[in-house]
Amino acid sequence: MSLDKKKLYFLHFNINSNNVNKRANEITILKSSILFNKPENYIEKSYKIYSDGKYSFIPIVLKPDSHTSSHIFFKNAVEYETFENIDLQDKVLYRTPKLNLPTVKVNLLKEKYNLSVKRDPDKADYVITSEKYIDSLLQDNWARVLNSGDLYLHFKTLKHHFDEHAWNELVDFFTTIGPDQYVKMKCDYDYDSFYSNIRNIIFKLNYKNQKYCWYIKDLNFLEFLENPKNKVVLDSDIIKFCNEDSVTLTINDMKSIVSMLKSQDKVNHSMALELLSNCNIEKSFDKIALVFAFYYGTIKYTNNWNHVNVKSLRKAMEKVPEINSTHRISQYNELIKLLHEKDMLTDFAFKAVQQRMFNEVLGRMGFDHSSCVFDIKASDIKLKDIYNNVDNLSN
Repeated sequence: MSLDKKKLYFLHFNINSNNVNKRANEITILKSSILFNKPENYIEKSYKIYSDGKYSFIPIVLKPDSHTSSHIFFKNAVEYETFENIDLQDKVLYRTPKLNLPTVKVNLLKEKYNLSVKRDPDKADYVITSEKYIDSLLQDNWARVLNSGDLYLHFKTLKHHFDEHAWNELVDFFTTIGPDQYVKMKCDYDYDSFYSNIRNIIFKLNYKNQKYCWYIKDLNFLEFLENPKNKVVLDSDIIKFCNEDSVTLTINDMKSIVSMLKSQDKVNHSMALELLSNCNIEKSFDKIALVFAFYYGTIKYTNNWNHVNVKSLRKAMEKVPEINSTHRISQYNELIKLLHEKDMLTDFAFKAVQQRMFNEVLGRMGFDHSSCVFDIKASDIKLKDIYNNVDNLSN
């Protein structure tokens, strides 16, 4: 399966006294008002402009809605190699830019699996990429584009406003590009009510027929990634191989890391974060998530926060909520749901959340005070049955 790519053409009107005949009750738009190959400056500077021999265009992909992330859309349209099916032994890798994959960890994989890394993707067994890189290939924008067939029908209703030469130009344009491509319209006009009315006539469109799109930054490489012959792997899956021989954090390790973060020594803070970034992230997810949730305000100011190793860890923890407003139950909800989703809602993690909620939420209301007449303990905070899964609640 591949992305349904379209061509985006440019239709530019320049409405002023030189390009429009003005009579009593008649408006005639002249040929000189229409330009077909004039993309905006930012498009010319940022994207490769293609041509079908007569009209310029850039390749696009239509968005299913205005909020979908391009890497999620791409992941649904293209099959990545799954972690279980990846065999790194004696293989050649190609690395795209924007990876959360430290070179030092790749070097360890080279030694372990006799890997090599090439600069030519055609010579690679696996192409390693990232969601961030996919997002850069499909450039998001808020411009709305119009189906060429629908737009042609719209202009047919305005035929009487164009002189013969202008109309012939429009007919040639729409006939050449065909009915299943897209057009970006722009209209410059003199700031006068008459010319502004003409602009409104041209743009009197049904906005339901307009679409959002992604501009394709690098069509050749995007099509390379789409080709099923090329095995594409996400950096997050390669990180799993990197972490295979890493240490899994124990409860005592966790206590030591928390003690380091509670100290006033910033060197200790950086060392704690380094320990987290070098452990087995998947198997230690519950403990690391607790640190990110409860001590994010400390670790984000460490000296190594932007080191490559730590960036990989941050990527893995990006959905962990920062519990900084301690009376808000919603943040604890998010954390529990994430741990459950990752199958890492361990007994240790739940008890840590349970105690934190008792101290910070109920405690703020006075329930932990010795003079409180109500007998409420941390153990009274329980999970709903859907989350209270024995298989998940393991040490």
